[in-house]
Amino acid sequence: YVSDDRGLLYSKSLERHLYTATGGETDFTNVTSLRGVYITSVLSEDGSVKSVITYDRGGEWSPLRKPENSECDATAKSKDKCSLHIHAAYSISQKVNVPLPPISEPSAVGLVLAHGSVGDAMSLLNPDVYVSDDGGYSWIRALKGPHHYAILDSGG
Repeated sequence: YVSDDRGLLYSKSLERHLYTATGGETDFTNVTSLRGVYITSVLSEDGSVKSVITYDRGGEWSPLRKPENSECDATAKSKDKCSLHIHAAYSISQKVNVPLPPISEPSAVGLVLAHGSVGDAMSLLNPDVYVSDDGGYSWIRALKGPHHYAILDSGG
């Protein structure tokens, strides 16, 4: 749910947000350098897990664009309609080989680092590392396979 500017009226923002009842894991990620940008996972009607992003504080959610330097995985039914799916807390709790959740820093405007897979839905195969430098509008595959990563200050 999202509220109006006074915090009095609420409206439904996202249906079928992935949230486990057992451990409370959720893939909700705040892109801390950009106000109102969030990435999360939803449970589809067919039981698959898909990633979505909002740029307007939850007003509208859409799939993440497929990185231009990545191919859809073998599970994709349509090579034209696949998208990027981000692995976060839920994947880590399910023992998928994901060393770190997605990260962003307020001082690194628009920069997001995350493990993900490209297809119709989230894949349990080894994820690759993806980078966005524009707050999640576009992505590139930076590294094949799981890796550790960090966003560091250049000393300023």
